[in-house]
Amino acid sequence: MNTSELASAQKILEHVAMNDGELTWYNIVRHIDVQDVERIPPPYAVLKELVREGLLRLEPPDGGNEARYLITDEGQMRVAEP
Repeated sequence: MNTSELASAQKILEHVAMNDGELTWYNIVRHIDVQDVERIPPPYAVLKELVREGLLRLEPPDGGNEARYLITDEGQMRVAEP
């Protein structure tokens, strides 16, 4: 999956950047579900891919439903791209 071409990925990164460390996967997916972005791939799959790519990270790293998402420096750079 190439997240750089997905509007949902950009929206996820922007949302996490504005709420760094405060959001769980559920908060993020609910926010993206009401945005005007593609639905395939599903927002949760995009979120997991952004973690895999190193644009977001989980705290604690082992995840779980209460884990919070933080944006990495690389993720910040992607948000800042035009």
